[in-house]
Amino acid sequence: EMCIRDRYKAMQKKLEAHSRNLKQLVAQRTRELNDQLSNLSKVIKIGEIALDTDPEKIPSYVCTAMKSFGWKYVIFSLKDNATGEFRIAAYAGIAQRQIRKFVKDRDFLYKDVFQFIRDDFKISHSYLVKNKGKTAARKNFRVNKQKSGDIWQADDVLIIPVKFKTKILGFINLFHPRGGKYPDEQ
Repeated sequence: EMCIRDRYKAMQKKLEAHSRNLKQLVAQRTRELNDQLSNLSKVIKIGEIALDTDPEKIPSYVCTAMKSFGWKYVIFSLKDNATGEFRIAAYAGIAQRQIRKFVKDRDFLYKDVFQFIRDDFKISHSYLVKNKGKTAARKNFRVNKQKSGDIWQADDVLIIPVKFKTKILGFINLFHPRGGKYPDEQ
């Protein structure tokens, strides 16, 4: 009888610990879902702004929204139809006096962005450029199984093409995500 009571208490403690763990997981998942809802509402607000504002202000609003999603620096470049070159239309997280140096330090990205718009850099609908393009995103890229030392580097960038149908109008370049982790393939 003593042995059964001890086993019962041990099982009860395990169940209580498991219950606490499940409550923590549910709370964490609830926070994550709330963050996603918050982000979704910001995206919807961008759509509303896009309909009610001067078209030239839209890139600035997009940069501000992307920064609020957890990116330290955001640069929105648009194609200049007269020259065919991509020019910076807006940015967030970078002081005006520092933008030229920031871009110059990453000129690999602005000289020929199309070198990175290919499958070996593709992550979902974006392109992840690591190590100034010396490392293709798909090499050693494992969703949610990143090595602890595999953290975002200063010259890494996530490129999001801005398209109208099949025509590329510009790019949103995202630098330094909150938490320093690479995005997954969603």
